[in-house]
Amino acid sequence: MVRSAEVTGRVEEVMGFLADYLEKEVHLVSRVRNALIYPIVVIVLFIGVAFLLLAVVLPQIEPIFKESNVAIPLFTRILLATGVFLKQWWIFVVLFVGLLLALLFNYLGTKEGRAVADDVRMRLPFFRKLFERLYVARFAESLSVLIKGGVPIVQSIEIAGHTIDNVLYQEVLHEVAEEVRRGELLSRALEKQEHFFPPLVGQMVGVGETTGRLDELLDRISRFYSSQVDDVVSNLVELIQPALILGIGVLSGLLFASILLPLYNLVQTF
Repeated sequence: MVRSAEVTGRVEEVMGFLADYLEKEVHLVSRVRNALIYPIVVIVLFIGVAFLLLAVVLPQIEPIFKESNVAIPLFTRILLATGVFLKQWWIFVVLFVGLLLALLFNYLGTKEGRAVADDVRMRLPFFRKLFERLYVARFAESLSVLIKGGVPIVQSIEIAGHTIDNVLYQEVLHEVAEEVRRGELLSRALEKQEHFFPPLVGQMVGVGETTGRLDELLDRISRFYSSQVDDVVSNLVELIQPALILGIGVLSGLLFASILLPLYNLVQTF
């Protein structure tokens, strides 16, 4: 974008756009990160407590249950077997998990890994709409600035595609740019990619092409979907903490119930 701005003489406008873009990006990421700090701390503590119970506490009380012939629930038996395994092989479990995570992060750093991660991201039921709106807003805003700067439409589409941190969208927009290069209208090319661009985008781009105000319509598309992203993120931030805490509460209840129920059966035998 800076290179194109240097050619068209609109460096100041593009720099302002990039500053706003980075500011929005940092604000969005920081909101989600701040919302996740407390639940992550709680999850880490829960994992630590669960590990101690499985590896230390349960193996100590298992002989008591066996000697008293108390009926042990299936879930408790699974936890007891898991505890014995962790007590004997916990070093290898830690090394295996560490190696697995290292391989996973290394794979995600490759082009194929990024494509797989982007594909999974776009298949998630709730997050798909969030990412779709975010990418559409980025594309429309970038394309609007480039068109205002006098950059040719095909080159503008290619550049705008690279502002989207998603390999799938970059490939789709490359196809759109090729279709426009062959003489297809941008609105028609976007309508063909309905899996990635809502029908409203193609319709509004078509209006912009007809009226000769494509940059203004793209700017409206960007503002519209940016506001939707803000609403979704706000709702997500409000729901993350109670949802995670509820899940941890259920898991904690199951974990302690697996210990207390056999103890209750043991007391009943006396």
